[in-house]
Order: sequence, then structure tokens, then C-alpha cells
Amino acid sequence: MSPENDAQEAAAAALAKVDAQVAEAEARRAGIDQLAGEIATLTATARSPQGEVSVEAQSGGRVLRVAVTERGAQLSATRLSQLLTDTVADAQRKAALAAVDRSAQVLGTDSPFVGQLRAEASEAFPGASTGSGDIGYR
Repeated sequence: MSPENDAQEAAAAALAKVDAQVAEAEARRAGIDQLAGEIATLTATARSPQGEVSVEAQSGGRVLRVAVTERGAQLSATRLSQLLTDTVADAQRKAALAAVDRSAQVLGTDSPFVGQLRAEASEAFPGASTGSGDIGYR
């Protein structure tokens, strides 16, 4: 083989490698776009321990639905407020963690992005308060 042929073959191999990398990046981007759409529509529902209230929330924290049963309507305003606050927090956390789990399925559990998303979800949506008499969201 001549040096010219060797150079042409090396250039063709390099171009093929670049084309393969571009195709892989485009496929990854399409997968991430699809994942983003799935995450945006993920919801979770939480119920109070005795079923007095239920809440549906999206993974970003938006509350979609709050329902109070007859049993819940018989509670004091203070107790109902605490149940609603805790149940909203639980629904938001469940939805956020469902988004993390779905991301891990697509990107892998070792993905730095998934680790960051998990840490941010845990910080942003800590779940229900634990035993304090205060009504509020931590």
C-alpha cells in the first residue's frame, strides 16, 4: 500500500468514527428528550394513614388534586391541616423519587445526573414533618 492510500483509509476510518459518535449522541439526545417528557407527566398519589385525605402531585411538586373524605371533614381544623400538609409533602416526594427512578432506568444508576437529581429531590421534597406540632412544610 502507498502512503497516500494509508492516509485516505485513516481519514475514512476517522470520519466513520465521528459519524458513529454523532449518531450515538443524537440517539442519546432523543432518549433524554423522551425522558424529560415522561418526567414532566409523572404523578404520584399519597393518602393519609387513615384515608382522611389524598393528594396527587407531579414530579416537579405541582399539586394536581386534593381530596378530603367525610372522615377527614370531621377532624379539627388543626388536625386536618396537619394531615393535608403531610400528605401533600408525601405525594410530592413520591412523585419526585419516581422521576429519579425513571431517570435511573434510562441513564443508569451510576449516572452523575441521576445522583444529582436524587440529592436535589431529597432536599426539595423531604416528605412529611416528623412529630412536630407545627403545621408547615419543611
